[in-house]
Amino acid sequence: MYAQSNKMAVFVIPESENDHEWPSRKKWIDASKWLETSQYIKIDDFYLLNLNYTPIDDLNVFGITARIQEAINNAGDDIPELAALNNLDSQVFFQLMDGKLSSEYFED
Repeated sequence: MYAQSNKMAVFVIPESENDHEWPSRKKWIDASKWLETSQYIKIDDFYLLNLNYTPIDDLNVFGITARIQEAINNAGDDIPELAALNNLDSQVFFQLMDGKLSSEYFED
């Protein structure tokens, strides 16, 4: 197992509405890949602060959605909740993501 300090959580939708954690439950992941570098600081169980963040003016561009889609495809069966998005046609994925992406960062 991994160290408690490197654990982070994401919310996932349980498979059944009868699940006692409906409508969302925490899924714990090993975030040591990010937290063992000096680039990221853990804010809480759900959020990281990227100290080397580069602001992006327009998220609705094909290059960004292609990178997201590549990450989903590379995750394979590790994240079953993303299976419906796995291997979608790139244009369909781009249209699906239209207006649904956001980024947050601190500015000076």
